[in-house]
Amino acid sequence: MPLLDLGNVIETADDNLVDEDEGEKSFRELERYLTEAKDIIVEQHEIKNYIFVKSVEKNFSGVRKFVDDIKRYRQRLTNPRTWRDHNENTIYLIKNNIT
Repeated sequence: MPLLDLGNVIETADDNLVDEDEGEKSFRELERYLTEAKDIIVEQHEIKNYIFVKSVEKNFSGVRKFVDDIKRYRQRLTNPRTWRDHNENTIYLIKNNIT
């Protein structure tokens, strides 16, 4: 019986298989959307469109939670002891020295 060639497939801690090409595509798409969103926000800020910012501010609550969770996780002095010490934003995060 031949061995399976997983090539560019990565197995995660919870036994999900993640295709490297699919992961790269997802990263590129997220980076593009975040860059475009930042450009729109900066453009509207430059023309002082305060009505715009008030109307779209609620759409960024998920992004705020994501960033705050990661910042708080990176500032921890101790390592998480159990799975409960993580959330959906930090469970697969690889901690590094970037702040």
